[in-house]
Amino acid sequence: MAVIDTGVDYTHPDLANSMWDGTNCVDDTGGAFHPAGGCQHGYDYESSDKIPLPTSSTHGTHVAGTIAAQKNNTLGVAGVAPQTKIMAIKSSLTSGNLVKNIHFAKYNGATIINASW
Repeated sequence: MAVIDTGVDYTHPDLANSMWDGTNCVDDTGGAFHPAGGCQHGYDYESSDKIPLPTSSTHGTHVAGTIAAQKNNTLGVAGVAPQTKIMAIKSSLTSGNLVKNIHFAKYNGATIINASW
């Protein structure tokens, strides 16, 4: 599941085990990234890098937690679908950027997109 938002703190203890493996990610055209190499659980279209950590808002992390936070770990909350893998897509939320975000999710196998802009 892709979360297109302000980034996701994939180091958060409630989310670390729920993150998508971006080892074989491709860009928003379906092509290989240059330089080559995997994505860190998604992509940052705001800064154009492979590290989609939030910098200005925790909204994306909150959304990801609502969806996929681990249950029964004595931390925070439990997500409604804790077995889900989250693909973090940090966006500048401009129209052109959002199109690229959706294409990135599609070409990397996301079948569901959360877009609570």
